[in-house]
Amino acid sequence: MTTSTQSDTARETSALESLAALLDRDKYVASLVTNAGRTCLCVSNRHAGALTEWFYADSEWVFFSWGERVSAVTDLDKAAKVITNVLRMIGPS
Repeated sequence: MTTSTQSDTARETSALESLAALLDRDKYVASLVTNAGRTCLCVSNRHAGALTEWFYADSEWVFFSWGERVSAVTDLDKAAKVITNVLRMIGPS
């Protein structure tokens, strides 16, 4: 792994850590997971574990696990809102 790649990985991880910090800890569990040098953010609804998604980041974007863009890494507030909307429970809780 080159220094450039290590630096990119550190930036991506930092973005995901910052994103996790924006989520409501009473409603969501956020865990950073690293596998084969790639870090992802697993977010689960505390009250409905089936509502779980994985997120990745590169130098420009935050992505859903299937590759769809969530938001720019420069707009993590938007990413947090999208994640909250996707993983929220509808109806009585």
